[in-house]
Amino acid sequence: RVLRSTGIGKHTSTLRVERSADDLHGAAMDYDDRRADEDEEEDTEYADDRAIADRPATVPDSLKGLRACMVCSLCKTFEQFYNEGCDNCNGLGLQMADRQDRVSEYTSPYFEGMISMMQPEQSWVAKYQAIPKQGVYAMEVTGTMPADAVEWLKNKNVQPQAKPA
Repeated sequence: RVLRSTGIGKHTSTLRVERSADDLHGAAMDYDDRRADEDEEEDTEYADDRAIADRPATVPDSLKGLRACMVCSLCKTFEQFYNEGCDNCNGLGLQMADRQDRVSEYTSPYFEGMISMMQPEQSWVAKYQAIPKQGVYAMEVTGTMPADAVEWLKNKNVQPQAKPA
């Protein structure tokens, strides 16, 4: 018997009471089915990340409230980082999309200059600034990332672009 079921996104929880042996067997099967579905979703998410990595970065839709990613220096509005994540860093596992706390931790409103990159593979500026693909990038980002995030990135051989504040 189900008393209450709540769901947010792909995470759904159900409160059950008065379970019989048949209910427990069914619940175990439900768990296995959900776990298999989650594994398929994870595979799809990683495939989506690879497909996103091949696309040009999103261009800021406003000049107000711009922020720069402290890892790759990509510029977007807070809302764009929140809705889409960082186009370059999603593949690293930062997963800023739908995470207001991560957007605040990994992006900074303090940066100087902007570069609009159209052909990074043919540009010496892209090589000098370590710009991986098309998009709008900050020339210099200032901010401090959490120490555990910096350590995690260093373990992945990624050097954040931001200067400490």
